[in-house]
Amino acid sequence: MLEDFLNNTAVLNYGVKILGSICILIIAYILMKICVKIMNIAFVKAKVDITLSSFLIKLFKVIFIILSILAALNNLGINTTSFVALFTASSLAISFAFQQSFSNIAAGVLIIIFRPFKVGDEIAIASVNGVVLEISLYCVILRTVDNVNVIMPNSKIINENITNYSREKIRRIQIRKSIAHSQLADKRSQIDAIMQANKQILKDKNYQVNVASFNDSSLDIDIICWVKNEEYLQAFALLQEELSEVFK
Repeated sequence: MLEDFLNNTAVLNYGVKILGSICILIIAYILMKICVKIMNIAFVKAKVDITLSSFLIKLFKVIFIILSILAALNNLGINTTSFVALFTASSLAISFAFQQSFSNIAAGVLIIIFRPFKVGDEIAIASVNGVVLEISLYCVILRTVDNVNVIMPNSKIINENITNYSREKIRRIQIRKSIAHSQLADKRSQIDAIMQANKQILKDKNYQVNVASFNDSSLDIDIICWVKNEEYLQAFALLQEELSEVFK
């Protein structure tokens, strides 16, 4: 009886197909590992963000595995058209159900590609101001000045104006003060002395003392200078303290 079973051509043909499908899956797995290795090397050389490269590799793996399984089933003589139709319908249903999540992911990809900010930058988005702690495909985490973590969805960020305070190497300080009309010359000379003595103020970027507006009994003047970005907060506080002695 076993001999008859082994001599059955249909059984042998199907056994060969099963072995063929197993070989397809093994070869597909080996090819996928090779492709992933090549992609990793290419992403490193191109300096692609690690978050984006990880997402693209995971997406490639999912698509490659699905195509490999379909190829193996097709080799067995199973009609894969129904599977493709079912997968397409399921994908559409999932897309509608997770529309907001996919929107966040798409926005995350744009943020990573165009890099309007990076981890460690001080930024302002809408009414939130803080330092970027983490950038993911779904959200951005900011730490505010009072040490509170704010999680912002990427879809919200991409539709807001983004102010990046850390992008440039130098930053401008602008302080407005009010003085009497007769005090302008005297106050200007005192301001000049402070500016010359302050080592944090960049001397190659000329500071300015400009009259901003004339009032009935006073003048509004703008005191403008430039400092290194990383010294901004310290320099701003020190300059405010020094100017308070002039305008007390």
